Amino acid sequence: MAPCLYAHAPIDLVIMALGGNDLKALFGREAGDIASGLGELIDVVKSSTYGPDMSMPPDILIIPPPIPLPIIEELYDENGCALFKGAIEKAKKLIALYALLATEKKCFYLEDVSDVLPSSVDGMHFDCSAHAEIAEKIAEKVKWIYKDLY
Repeated sequence: MAPCLYAHAPIDLVIMALGGNDLKALFGREAGDIASGLGELIDVVKSSTYGPDMSMPPDILIIPPPIPLPIIEELYDENGCALFKGAIEKAKKLIALYALLATEKKCFYLEDVSDVLPSSVDGMHFDCSAHAEIAEKIAEKVKWIYKDLY
């Protein structure tokens, strides 16, 4: 991750919207494991000097994953294994864990994204309208973070 930060420096804000793929049952990760992984990535960013003045780290905004629709629990792989067994409960737990992580690591957090629903096609990913909704919420949060610049 550090080379990626360096390649794009200087950076004002790193937006972390991670955790959806971690919900897959084959990884066997609990919500706490997923949050810990995000915490490690935050530590990498926080230990960098690739912020706007190249002497401090960039700000971080954490976006919780969407709560999957119930259809997600009905998806199976070619071997008959449930792809996202328990994903809904894990995603619900991630909301609180990510909020706590944002507080502990002094990051910004996008609250109240539960009204942005995933697509009914797979129950996990956003369709065009949901992408527009989440983008609007992110834009408003970024404007709030940098309100003194606007």
